[in-house]
Amino acid sequence: MSVKAFELLPVLERDLLIGDKTWMTIDCIECCGKNLYVGTNDCFIYHFLLEEKISISGRILFTPIKQLHMYLGIKKAVNELKAASALNRLLVLCDNTVTLLHMINLEPVPSGAKIKGVTAFSVNENPVTGDPFCVEVCTISLKRKTVQIYAVHEDRVQLMKEVSTPEQPVAIAVDGYFLCLAMSTQYIILCYNTGVSQNLFPFNSEEKQPIVKRIGREEFLLAGPGALGKLILATSKEIHMLVPLPLERQIQDLLASRRVEEALVLAKGARRNIPKDKFQGMYRRILQQAGFIQFGQLQFLEAKELFRSGQLDVRELMSLYPLLLPSTSTFIRSHPSLHEYADLNQLMQGDQEKITKCKRFLMSYLNEIRSTEVANGYKEEIDTALLKLYAEANHDSLLDLLVSENSCLLVDAVPWLEKCKKYVADGLYVCKYEGHCYLKE
Repeated sequence: MSVKAFELLPVLERDLLIGDKTWMTIDCIECCGKNLYVGTNDCFIYHFLLEEKISISGRILFTPIKQLHMYLGIKKAVNELKAASALNRLLVLCDNTVTLLHMINLEPVPSGAKIKGVTAFSVNENPVTGDPFCVEVCTISLKRKTVQIYAVHEDRVQLMKEVSTPEQPVAIAVDGYFLCLAMSTQYIILCYNTGVSQNLFPFNSEEKQPIVKRIGREEFLLAGPGALGKLILATSKEIHMLVPLPLERQIQDLLASRRVEEALVLAKGARRNIPKDKFQGMYRRILQQAGFIQFGQLQFLEAKELFRSGQLDVRELMSLYPLLLPSTSTFIRSHPSLHEYADLNQLMQGDQEKITKCKRFLMSYLNEIRSTEVANGYKEEIDTALLKLYAEANHDSLLDLLVSENSCLLVDAVPWLEKCKKYVADGLYVCKYEGHCYLKE
C-alpha cells in the first residue's frame, strides 16, 4: 500500500542563508527543539530559531529567525553537528576533531575540551552509564580500526572504552551497548560490552554513501541494497523539513484516489492511537464516504454494506435523486460533504441506463431499511421516496405500498401519481387517506 505519509515543507531557503555566496553549501544540520544549526563547507555554523505557525488552510509554515553565526577559523567543512541539550552544548565535527560549543552563543567551552582523530561520531540516545550530567558519544578513529566510547561532560571528555573492529568503519549509530557500523564492505552490529558482532549484509562504500541511523530502541535504519531506505530531503543550498501528514489527511487522500480498501485498512489500524469516541465518529464518516465512492462506481452491494456499517442518514443518499425528498423536507447535506456529486445526473453524466440502475438500487435499499431502526425518524421521507420511485418505474410494489400502513406525504404523493398517470393508485391512496382521516375524526 502506497500512502503519502509526509509532506516536504521549506524551512530555510537559499536567499536567507547563502545569499550571493555561490560557493557556500550546507554540509550538515541539527535541529533541537526550536533551534536549527547549519554547518557549511566554508567552516561556518549558523544558528536559527524556528517559529511554527498554522495557515488558514491548515498548512504548517516555518519562519527561521537568525540568531548568530560563528566561523571556526580552520577553513575546513563542518562535517557533523549534534546538540546535547542536557548539557547546553553543541558537538561539532570539523577537521577530524569534535569540539564542544555553547548551544546559545556558539563559543567553545573554556576548558577547550576536544576529541581528536575522529572521522564520525554518534550520541547514544539510550545511555548505559546512568549519569544525567553527561552524554555518551561513540567515535570512529581516524587511522585505527577502532571505535571509542566517551563520556562527555559540560567542560571535559572522558574515554570509557575502546573497541576493535574487523574493518575501518565509515559510519556509526549507537543504541545502548549496540553499535551499528557501516564498514567498507558490509554492515555489522557489534555489542561493545561483550565484543560479539553480527554481520548484516554486504555494502560497497565506494559506490554510495552509507546511511546508519538509530530510529528507536534497538532499531536502526540503513541504506540497503538498491538504496532501500534512502531518502533525499533537500539540496545543498536549502533546508526542508519532512512533516508527517495527519492520519485523516492520508485517509482522505486515499479516498480521493478511489482507493477504498486501503483507506479502510489505514483507518482500522489507527484505532489504538485515537480515543474511542473520536475514532468511532471518524470511522463512521470514512465508511459513509467509501460507500458513496462505491455507489458512484455502481458497486451497489459494497455501497450498501458501507452505508449500513457507517449508519448513514439515508437522506444523504436520497438527496442525490432530484425531487425525491418530500417538498416539506428541510434536510441539509453534511458539511464537509461526504462526496463531490451534485446529483445523480451529474454523477452518471446523463447515462439513463446507469441512472435506472441507481434508482433500482435505491428502491431495494429503502425497502430493506423501512422496517428497521435505520428508518426511525425518516419514515415519511422513505415511504414518499418509494412511492415516487415505484410510480415512475411502473413497479408492482406501488399498490402494495399504498394499501399497507405507510407514511407517504399526501401533498407530494397525489401530484406525483397524477404526473406518472397512476390514476387507480391515486384514487386508492386518496380514498384510503380520506377514510383514515374520517376514522381519526
